[in-house]
Amino acid sequence: MWSLESGLTRTTPLDAHIEALVTFLEAKQEAIVEIRNRCVIDIFCGLFSADGAQGGLAIEPTLSARLAALDLSVGVDVY
Repeated sequence: MWSLESGLTRTTPLDAHIEALVTFLEAKQEAIVEIRNRCVIDIFCGLFSADGAQGGLAIEPTLSARLAALDLSVGVDVY
């Protein structure tokens, strides 16, 4: 397993974290295509709620299109 963190603070909205990772991966798109046949590639997010507070996330269509162009899924676990 290899993992990459966005480098943003934990209080930054989740979609900004995803966008930072997508930007990195877009710059490496040729390598992503090359290893896709040997590896599972996805974006996994852990969403940690303070004091049991509820929340959510929205992924804008432009970011969704970028994810689709990279053939990436996004998994989110809420804690």
